[in-house]
Amino acid sequence: MRIYLNELVPEGLVVEGDLPPEIMDAAENDPVMVDGPIHCRLRAMDVTGELIVEGELSAPLKFRCRRCDGTYVSTLDKLPYHYNQALESVPEYVDLTNDIREAMIIAFPLYPVCRPDCKGLCPQCGANKNETQCDCKPPAENRWAALSGLK
Repeated sequence: MRIYLNELVPEGLVVEGDLPPEIMDAAENDPVMVDGPIHCRLRAMDVTGELIVEGELSAPLKFRCRRCDGTYVSTLDKLPYHYNQALESVPEYVDLTNDIREAMIIAFPLYPVCRPDCKGLCPQCGANKNETQCDCKPPAENRWAALSGLK
C-alpha cells in the first residue's frame, strides 16, 4: 500500500484498500494465518514536515490451537495503526506494506487456544480430549519409589 506525497492535502488523505494475505509469508503449519484480504483504512497527513499515517487494520484470521491442534477462525478487528517518517527522507511515495505486515504480526496472540477451557491432546494416545474420552491412565508420579528400598 503506497502513499504518494504529491497527493497529500492539508486536511489529510484518506486511503482505503485491501492487501492480499500473501504479504504475510505464512507457512501452512503456522499457528496464525491471515484467511482473507487485510483491509486498511488510513489517513495520511503532513504535520510540520513529518508524514503521519494513522488508521485501522482488519483481517480474518485462522488459528491453530496450541493445545488440541485444531483450527478455528477469528477476526482481527480495528487494530490501531500508526506510522511516521520525516518527509525530507521520503522519495515520491512511501510503501507501507512491510510496516502493516509487522503491525499485524505483533498483534497476533503468542499462544492461540480455541477456547479457554480447551483440554488439549492426551499425551499417551494423542486423542483430542475435547472430542473424545480416552481410557489412558495418567503415569504414576512416584519420584521417591527408588528410595523406599533403602534402610
